[in-house]
Amino acid sequence: MKINLFIILFSMGLILSNAQDNPSSRSVVVASSIPAFRVTDLSSEIGSLKSGSKLEVAGKLPGGTHYRVTYINPETGLPMQLGCKISDIDPLLGAPSGTSPAPVPPPGEKTPPLPAPPPEDNAVSSKSRNAIDTPAASTPNTPPAAPSRETNKPILPRISSSLFLNDRPFDESASAMAARCRLPSEAKTKSLSSFRAYKPGFECFGIKPNMAAVYGDPDCVSEINLVFSNTGDSIGQIEDDSKRSQLVAKAMPGFKKEFKEQEEILEKNLTELLGKSVKQQLGAGNNREYAQRWDRESGVTLLLTVLPQKMIALRVWKKNVADRKGMLKPLSDAELRAACSMNVEKRPNGDVVVTEIPMIDQGPKGYCVPATYERVLRYLGMWGDMYTLAMNGQTQLGGGTCLSDINGAVAIILSQAGRRFQSLPQMDVIPVKKYIDMGIPVIWSCHIVKACETQAGENTYERRRASPEEWKKKIRSQKPPAGQINENRGHVRLITGYNSATREICFSDSWGADHAESWIPVKTARFITKSLEAIMW
Repeated sequence: MKINLFIILFSMGLILSNAQDNPSSRSVVVASSIPAFRVTDLSSEIGSLKSGSKLEVAGKLPGGTHYRVTYINPETGLPMQLGCKISDIDPLLGAPSGTSPAPVPPPGEKTPPLPAPPPEDNAVSSKSRNAIDTPAASTPNTPPAAPSRETNKPILPRISSSLFLNDRPFDESASAMAARCRLPSEAKTKSLSSFRAYKPGFECFGIKPNMAAVYGDPDCVSEINLVFSNTGDSIGQIEDDSKRSQLVAKAMPGFKKEFKEQEEILEKNLTELLGKSVKQQLGAGNNREYAQRWDRESGVTLLLTVLPQKMIALRVWKKNVADRKGMLKPLSDAELRAACSMNVEKRPNGDVVVTEIPMIDQGPKGYCVPATYERVLRYLGMWGDMYTLAMNGQTQLGGGTCLSDINGAVAIILSQAGRRFQSLPQMDVIPVKKYIDMGIPVIWSCHIVKACETQAGENTYERRRASPEEWKKKIRSQKPPAGQINENRGHVRLITGYNSATREICFSDSWGADHAESWIPVKTARFITKSLEAIMW
């Protein structure tokens, strides 16, 4: 007997909080005499429910066409929330029951949330972290796993059952995957969404990544990026350059030990699970890295990058993207001009701002340069990753990047897309206006002066509450604050707008959504400016 369940995946909180019709809960155990049946999401397979699988039917979802169902995975004991059609669930309600019904609160009260998944969220947790029961592929020169593995049982959930529901992650909503893995929203534009967490709670082969990011296009998952040991997150940002050598020397022994352990665990388990890998170059020129590549028949490619004593990263890409070494098909000049011009927002108070620039949160490390470049590259339709840019741009341990080094890496990406850097002559409204009016953000290298940052923060807050005329009068009488330039404290951010009437510049930092838009007088901005550049066609 084959029963197709057409499901709508919801985040746990949404499903539990929106239930309105709560008849008595019923627990259904798929009897051993009933063959295994598949769970499908529209036309995409997401897994199998086997004999003995437990279905807890706890009530109807709003609209009365779907039951709220919890599927308990018999292998891991972890719950999965489903919204299943009544016509598909009704035949199961008469199946033998061997378990107690799930408790349901009175109408109007919220169902308590399910417990968080246990720390060990994969199939190897009951054994050694370094081993998997699945044998290696029998054909040593073929990177994909044997077809029987692909069709009979999902493989990717064995890497992390929290991250992967099945072998088709690109069929899933990016927001649903992020909600399941507790990754906060980072950016949402017309063409891209991203979710990112540092020190996320889930594991891969028993290892917690330092950073996890899920990108969408913007709805379905388009890219997954996991970074384990690396010289940025593992060591953190070092603010005092005078203590850099001492702090790095103290941290390195533990970092090297962790790095070696994680490298061995990931390489061994991925090889035993997916078979022998092939070597793959990503990027080009100075902006390149070499990875071990595994292809799945579902069109998914896994790429493990190990830059010795620098970074371990696991990327999950679509096969066609991996075939292009991560390089996206560039937009033509005409297409890019048209797309950028659509993102120029003119406000009633005279503000002119470029919108749709994705936020990339650099996290608790000194990655302002590579994070800013990733923001610009993705905005202009090119692939960029702050970790790869940092490694190839010689970002120091604890942060700190030389612009000339990273510009060499970025220049390769730009040349392949027919783009180039263009310098601005000076910090002023007119030079900035030229680029903002075309929808092009400006890369601003500047000094960090505490008094100037304080002025920008206060102005950003106050200008939202003042009328345009009141603010124009106040800002024109404002002088740059007194402050001492520290040549060792540099920063890179984006200029994303201007106001000609008030002679202000809008800038954006790579520190998350709260820092997406700040305003500073041109006179103050000129005082702390080091250089200005834009990426042009």
